[in-house]
Amino acid sequence: MAQASMARNDYEKIGSWLHGAADALDHGAEWSGYKLTADSKAIVDDAESLGAKVEGSAKWTADEVDRCVSELGSEIESLKADS
Repeated sequence: MAQASMARNDYEKIGSWLHGAADALDHGAEWSGYKLTADSKAIVDDAESLGAKVEGSAKWTADEVDRCVSELGSEIESLKADS
């Protein structure tokens, strides 16, 4: 959804979607009893930070959003595989 919002130039929603994905990953891991690794936690923290950056109109790039979405997606797939 963050990438779709970016394609529509709906920058306000990009940050919201990044926050939502990070929260979902964090809470989903907790709910399932899976402990996030330090690397996984860093990805969640980066998504939160980038979401705040986008929402706060700070400087960011489409590449940052793409990387963040990709990393979150990989972590979600990893969580699914480990459950």
